[in-house]
This record gives sequence, C-alpha cells and structure tokens, in this order.
Amino acid sequence: MTNAFNPLANLNSLVEAAVAVQDVDMTETGTGGGAFEDVLLPKGEYFGHFVEYVEYGKRVPTNNGKPTGKPAVLNTKVCFVVYTPDGGKKRIRSLPMPVFNDPRSNFKKLFDRLNCAGDIQHAAQKLGTAWVVPVEQYTSKAGKVSNIIDYSLLQPLPKFNPQTGEPITIPELNLDDVKVFLWNNPTKETWDSLFIEGTRDDGKSKNFIQEDIMQAADFEGSPLQQMLTGGIPAPESLAPVVAAAPSAPTAPQAPAAPAAPTAPVAPVPPAA
Repeated sequence: MTNAFNPLANLNSLVEAAVAVQDVDMTETGTGGGAFEDVLLPKGEYFGHFVEYVEYGKRVPTNNGKPTGKPAVLNTKVCFVVYTPDGGKKRIRSLPMPVFNDPRSNFKKLFDRLNCAGDIQHAAQKLGTAWVVPVEQYTSKAGKVSNIIDYSLLQPLPKFNPQTGEPITIPELNLDDVKVFLWNNPTKETWDSLFIEGTRDDGKSKNFIQEDIMQAADFEGSPLQQMLTGGIPAPESLAPVVAAAPSAPTAPQAPAAPAAPTAPVAPVPPAA
C-alpha cells in the first residue's frame, strides 16, 4: 500500500526550481516500500529502479577525517532498488557524493549514464526509471564487505533480454521506495517523507537522514531552515505569495476649536 504523497507527481516543477539556482551545471563537464533483503549480492548485473535522490547540503571536504581546506560543496546520496533472481529486492544506497561535474567524480559518472539520452538537466529527473544495475562488492578498511554500484556501467533497461530474446519484466515500482529532497527547493512533503520514527536499541534516534541533513555547513539561513522555523510560507503551493495591501492610515483627528473668550462685564455706575 502506498502513501498518499506521490513524489513523482510534481517532480519536474521541483527540479526546475532547483536547477535555476544550482551551483553546478551537470550537463557540462568540469575540469576538476516492501521488505528488503539484507544480504550480500554476488557481483553481477541486476535489474532495478532508481528510487532515491536526497541532497544533504554543503559539506566540508575531508581526508581521513581531517578538513582538506577546500570549500564546502553540495553532497547527495542516491539509491537503487535491485531485484534478485529469487524474487527478493535489495536497496543499495551510495555514500555521500560531492556534486561535481569533474569527469573523474562518481556523481558525474552517474549523471552522464542517467543522461545517456541527453534529456535531463538534473539527476532527480530520472527517479522511478528502470536500469540494468552493475553491482560490485566493496571491502572497507574495517574489513566490512558491502555492495556498491559501478555508476559508469549503468545501462537503461532494454525491452528484451539480449541473451534469450525474451521480454524483460521487473516488479512494478513501489512509490513508497521513492525519495527526493532538493536542498534549494525543499517542500514539506519531501521533507516529511524522510522521517524515520523510533529509536535503536542503544537509544539513538532512527531518524538519521533528517538529522544528518540539518548538520549541513550552510544550514543556517537555508531554505530548509527557514521552512522549519516558519521563516517562509508553507511550500505546498509554488505560487508566489502576494503581500496584503497596507491598510490606509487613520486620518488625524481635527483639534477642537478653542473656546470663545467671555465678554467683560460692564462696571456698575456709582450711585448719584
């Protein structure tokens, strides 16, 4: 069962407003829902949907936990849902990615594959679309093995299986899986959709996505901060708000006329 909020319904209007003020033109190249399986997938190609694009605001670049001295840059996380041969599905979410258009950056590699038809200006415009997802295995420094996606090899889902010639069918997109949040154009619906209720066994909140976003270097004074504190009108309507006309000033009260002086009384003549 899906929520009443459809994140894809007004996606184009949301993205257009965000693109108008975004710092990086990704079309150019710079010089610089249901139950998910918590399993490790073998390396290979899987069919799936692009379901999540969440911007986390600007972050200070670090190297081994120490600031590099470079300016803060907008970061985002994306997520694909992939379907396993046994009928299950797994969510594979990226690590934070700086929004660079340098061809060496992961985000530029992702955007170029999403834009292989040359029909988008923003990665979020491809939310809900189906892809052949190249899944890899990655071992962290701590020795933990997890699945990642090689975005440079992402391919649109073909209509027919090239090996068998049979039509390709995948599960229907579940709108509950779709998340979008745009830093420069937050709305109450997209913000509320990120909320995770409850606490972990150690007492920490499960609402890590919203809490992490509010740690952005440019949170103070941002459209999100203003929205949360009531600094801007509720964004359910994208129509401009017309300020009420000021009321006409009250006309000053006319001063009261001074009282007329009393005529002097004539003296009484002396008696004869």
